[in-house]
Amino acid sequence: MAKRQADLWEYRDRNLEQGNTKDDFYYITAVPATIAKKLLTGQPNINPDDGQNDSAPAKDLVSWAQKYHGFVGGFVIPVASKREDARIGLDTLYLPVAFKAAVTQLKNKTKPDEFSEVTINGKKYMRFWWD
Repeated sequence: MAKRQADLWEYRDRNLEQGNTKDDFYYITAVPATIAKKLLTGQPNINPDDGQNDSAPAKDLVSWAQKYHGFVGGFVIPVASKREDARIGLDTLYLPVAFKAAVTQLKNKTKPDEFSEVTINGKKYMRFWWD
């Protein structure tokens, strides 16, 4: 019996509505680490060892998000798309700006393509994104 893919539609990136299609492809943002950790089960969910683009492996992104009370983001290629590569991929890490030392250390270690401050639920986070 095939694994069932998690529905993360509620975490879709509403700033990118035009690119989001529930049955084909959508971007996700600010997914709590506790939810992402449960999905580290491989395709069609998150492959723990998969690093999207030049990011660290998904298991590391989730671990850092959990350790520092952050979030992860990425994309979903739904099983409904009937694509062979149906999966959830992570390419974004959000860490609270309050963890300045950890943020700086991870920035230097992981070398994100984009690094910027964002607001999630009224709190400031540093966004790491790899292209």
